[in-house]
Amino acid sequence: MPDSSPNLAWSGAVLREPQGRGRLLPVPEPAPPIARVIEAVRREAADAVVLRLDCGHPRHVRHRPPLSSHPWVLDDEACAQRVGHRIECLRCGQRQLPEHAEPYRRTAEFDEHTVPAGLRRAHTTKRGVWGRLVVERGELPLCFDPPLAIEVVARPGEPVIIPPELPHSVRPRGPVRFAVEFLRVRSDDG
Repeated sequence: MPDSSPNLAWSGAVLREPQGRGRLLPVPEPAPPIARVIEAVRREAADAVVLRLDCGHPRHVRHRPPLSSHPWVLDDEACAQRVGHRIECLRCGQRQLPEHAEPYRRTAEFDEHTVPAGLRRAHTTKRGVWGRLVVERGELPLCFDPPLAIEVVARPGEPVIIPPELPHSVRPRGPVRFAVEFLRVRSDDG
């Protein structure tokens, strides 16, 4: 009995079904890392630390040449000097909400006629503040400017996560009802 699952082949930046079926499956671009500020450093092992970033994500950094070369990880004083400096956060580029993010505010509901002008043009959340675009009815495209440079569509049951300080805007294209929730991660030191 022949295998009924399609055989897929790579063709440029898309995955293509063979035998002229014509269906193209998009291959997602890797998410760009977003520069974030190191707020604290915690030693995990002799060659590893966990950084707390201003976005709320932890970032594990290891010194294990040749795979990863971060010699500063080996020295506690050098680690302490990294606080306040920037390092890349891949999770922000993937729009991953930090594990302990808690909602603290929600906007009023808007529709295609009452969307504030400020949401239609590029704006950002504050440092450490995440957004969650929640659509109750319809669809609402959310456009991220660089460094993300993507458009994501929020639908009922499919909210869009908005990382801190990344420029974005909404582009209503029809009937829609939505609100924005704001979340943050409380720091360990209060």
